[in-house]
Amino acid sequence: MKTIFIACVLASIALLGATSAHACPDCWWGDQSWEGKRDWREGMPSMRRHHYVMNRGVPEGFRRLDNPLRAADSVLTDGQRIYEQNCASCHGESGRGDGPAAEVLSPQPANLRHLGRMSMMANDAYLYWTIADGGKPIDTDMPAFDESLSDDEIWSVIHYLRRGL
Repeated sequence: MKTIFIACVLASIALLGATSAHACPDCWWGDQSWEGKRDWREGMPSMRRHHYVMNRGVPEGFRRLDNPLRAADSVLTDGQRIYEQNCASCHGESGRGDGPAAEVLSPQPANLRHLGRMSMMANDAYLYWTIADGGKPIDTDMPAFDESLSDDEIWSVIHYLRRGL
């Protein structure tokens, strides 16, 4: 009986390992065997950043950031204006990752409509780092906005995203 239980546990572990490697090849950094293919990434375009954070955490310089702005009407209005000027062409007007430029990007832009339901991805440090550094740390096409937007502008966009666009 004990041998059967151990065999079942080992088989489950092997199956889970094989399934996770197939479902998310991006988990193994440096394995670029999926390069040039349009496959699993179409349904999960933001998984690179998620897995980066799961394996390494938000980079040290961003980990303790908290939004210093209140979600006042003027901040939300600024956030909307900045989003429309800088983000909507890729992420779409409603944040679904379907903007006019999205078609040529790899991976396609993240669907931002789900941020409110993902506590790890909706925290201030994660969002600020994502916008400020863009895709540099995870090798995506997202531009970095740390030099073109002020801190307050980035924080305004974060409030706007949290309000559900």
